[in-house]
Amino acid sequence: MIVITNNDGQLCNQFILFAHCVATGMETGQCVVNLAGRDIVKSATLEPQILKRRGIWFFSWMTRWPLDKMWWKLTDWIQKAQGVKLKHYKRKTFAESKAYIEQCFTPHGGRRLFMINDWHFRNHGALARHHDEIVGLLSLKKEFYNKPVEIISGIRKAHPGIEIIGVHIRRGDYQTYSNGRWFYPDGVYASLMREAAAASPATPAFLICSDEPANLVFFKQCGMVVYAGPGHKIEDLAALSLCDKIMGPPSTYSWWAAFVSNIPLWHVWDASQPAKSPNFIMLSPSDWP
Repeated sequence: MIVITNNDGQLCNQFILFAHCVATGMETGQCVVNLAGRDIVKSATLEPQILKRRGIWFFSWMTRWPLDKMWWKLTDWIQKAQGVKLKHYKRKTFAESKAYIEQCFTPHGGRRLFMINDWHFRNHGALARHHDEIVGLLSLKKEFYNKPVEIISGIRKAHPGIEIIGVHIRRGDYQTYSNGRWFYPDGVYASLMREAAAASPATPAFLICSDEPANLVFFKQCGMVVYAGPGHKIEDLAALSLCDKIMGPPSTYSWWAAFVSNIPLWHVWDASQPAKSPNFIMLSPSDWP
């Protein structure tokens, strides 16, 4: 049994951790129990047939202090009892998580109880092999697609044959996160969008999804065809997944949107270094994060 006790981070962080745990359970034949899945339950379809077939269980509450502290301690205690000696979960590395998987699972089955309170937990090979089923399980609920479908359909009707590039503008926590490394001003986004437009076979339309009101007038004055996303964080996620390509700073949000739809993604890691050409790539599960 794989038990998830981690509720760290926003929705797409939770999606990614859960997806890797489910993929691991699919490989080993173990059921997966998510004790911190309230956000996922609220946003994803969680196809009942997949849940039943794969033995996946959810609890629609999230661990909160002091319960979260209890889960961390319980998880650490069980890991130590299993002979797993790792750093505290917040400082664990991807290499350590790989060692954790190798230590706790064997080709003929894993340990009977495998508790995860580690966002770094990854099983890239399993995620690749079970991509379609996991995407079917974690597709967003239909109500979150109503407005995005309307917007995308309107753009394609107004500009037949046009390429739609989703632009994820992340401000908010990025102003301070990693010393503001990826807190790009509108001028930087405009420059990157011009690079993407120059490499496109025809003038593209840009769908801007931001965690604050986007300055569409500024981008239009830069000579680009721009539209605003729905403005709701889950609807924006759905809208990005409906685009032909996605670009933006490194973020699990845009990564998940590209992953579920198998569309190219350009994560701009360093906007101070002009790209020779836009680096849109088709993701493999081993790509960041």
